[in-house]
Amino acid sequence: MPGRQFSILFISRLNTFVLIVVLLAMAGVLAFSMYRLSLPEQLNLAYQDTRATVNETLAGQLNGYLSTGEATLLTAMEDTVRELNEVKLAQFPQDIQTAIAAPLQTLFEFMRTDLRASGKLSGNTQQLLQQNEREISDQLSLLSGYARKGMEDKPEAAGEYFVKIAAAYESLLGLSEKRENYFRTSDASLYETVTSSHRQLVDNIAALSGLEPLGVMSEKEEDDFLSMLTGESGSDAEQYDLVEDYRSELQSLSGRYLRELDNTRQIIENIHNSHVRAEQLLTALTSAISDVRAVIDAQRERIVQSVYWALGVSVATVMILALVFAFIQARIARRIQAITPSLRALANGDFTDKQRIASRVKEIDSLGRSSSELRDYLSQLARTITDQASSVVAVSAQMKALSSALTDKIDAQNDLAAMCATEVNEMSASIRDVAQTTQEASDSASRATETVKAGQHAMTAAIQGMNDLQDSIGHSNAVIAQLQKDSQDIEKVLAVIQGVAEQTNLLALNAAIEAARAGEMGRGFAVVADEVRQLAQRTSSSTDEIRGIIDKVMRGANATVELISRQGDISRAAAEKNQLSGHQLREGETAVATIYQMSTVIASATEQQSTVADSVNQHIQKISSLSDESRRAAEEGERCSEQLVAISGQLQQLVDKLSL
Repeated sequence: MPGRQFSILFISRLNTFVLIVVLLAMAGVLAFSMYRLSLPEQLNLAYQDTRATVNETLAGQLNGYLSTGEATLLTAMEDTVRELNEVKLAQFPQDIQTAIAAPLQTLFEFMRTDLRASGKLSGNTQQLLQQNEREISDQLSLLSGYARKGMEDKPEAAGEYFVKIAAAYESLLGLSEKRENYFRTSDASLYETVTSSHRQLVDNIAALSGLEPLGVMSEKEEDDFLSMLTGESGSDAEQYDLVEDYRSELQSLSGRYLRELDNTRQIIENIHNSHVRAEQLLTALTSAISDVRAVIDAQRERIVQSVYWALGVSVATVMILALVFAFIQARIARRIQAITPSLRALANGDFTDKQRIASRVKEIDSLGRSSSELRDYLSQLARTITDQASSVVAVSAQMKALSSALTDKIDAQNDLAAMCATEVNEMSASIRDVAQTTQEASDSASRATETVKAGQHAMTAAIQGMNDLQDSIGHSNAVIAQLQKDSQDIEKVLAVIQGVAEQTNLLALNAAIEAARAGEMGRGFAVVADEVRQLAQRTSSSTDEIRGIIDKVMRGANATVELISRQGDISRAAAEKNQLSGHQLREGETAVATIYQMSTVIASATEQQSTVADSVNQHIQKISSLSDESRRAAEEGERCSEQLVAISGQLQQLVDKLSL
């Protein structure tokens, strides 16, 4: 058939490949969809995290810094902003990062400038005023001490000092109380009460300045270094009344109080403005972050729509492919069904249908050609069977006659085989008797050989033991010789130690003599010298003991050498006798082995004869058995020939029914 053909295997593989590709594509689309759907969730988590960081962490740190002024909180705020800028914002797309980065950068710049300055002053905004009040109180205390010192000379004037100082204390306490109320309530109307209390304090200090000095004098401090350079003595130092310092200091402090009050008001206002500005910047940052939620929701909606579209396209593709596969399978099934009538006609013996089934599917086209070839072959086979059926009938008759003649000849052959088998059985019995006698002689020779071998092995082991003993004796001699040499070396070392001990003893004696000459100064050295001398004596004594022990070891070693030498002579004599006995045993073993080999040869030859006789007997029995089988086969062949004649008739009848 013209055109390209495709096999069912190719179509099946193509369908499988396309299905796998589609499934992989759907899996990829599903995985990509899951990934795309996870992006909004990730952005939402990042949004929640960023919002919590701004509203809770950053806002708490900012309020804490403005309240306490702790530098660690400012550092923590800077770290939080850096984390937002470098870590948190990195989780968002670039457009969202740009929208949040601007207010975040503005907040960061504010933190590094105005917020830092305001925070430094927010720890204790009234610190300057409190310090001023403490210093005024200290000066009033010093002035009270001054009045107490002047009580002896000018009691009346000193009493006036006490009255004015008490009034100043009272006005100072009132000023502190009104200042606390003013800054605690932030009520502008209380500012006048503060200034009024300050004027009262100034008036009391001025009244103190108008009092008569009490004459409590003090010298002005002079720089000692300056006096040394100028050569002037400190005895000419200028004296002055202490009240001058107290009055001038009180006037300076009271005059500075209003300026510090205004500065404190300005600081508080700056802190308030910074707080407002920080709230505004935080609000702007929070608003920018809140806008991200709408962007995330819009992005989620777009992603969901795209996922729905992708899934819809995937499902539609699968349905289209399913329809295409179903159409292809239906076409193949119809072409296969078209061949069924031709095959059914062949089964019924009708070879007249010449229809040719062609297809672009290789298997179907091949099936059509095969059915045509089968039809032609069966038609030719039927003709051949018809021609040969008559010949089969004639040949069957001839086979029946030959089978009868073959049966008669096989009967005569069975009689001859039975006679031959009887004679062979008698010869086999005689051979078995000879083989049994020979085997008994061989077993006796084998046992004698094993006994001689056992004796030889025992003698060889004894000889080897003697040789090992001689080797051990030689090794012991070498070890003892080395022991003697080591003992001599130890003797030399002991001689050196003995000499060193004697020299040490002499040196200790000389040291003791020198210590005695030194008297009390050398007593400690004399004790050391005496200890050294005793140590030298103990060393010499130990050396003598070691030398005695070595002498005993040497004497024992020499006695051991003599004893080992005598044992070596005895073992060598025993080894020579054992070797002679072993030689005689080997000669006896050779003779017994020769007898065993001859018996083995005779037994082997007899066994072979018996085996040959048994084999001949078995062959004769097989011949007889085969003759029986041949007779039965001939009879079966005769029956088969009769059946073949009947089957040939039936075959002819069947062939006559075929349509050629």
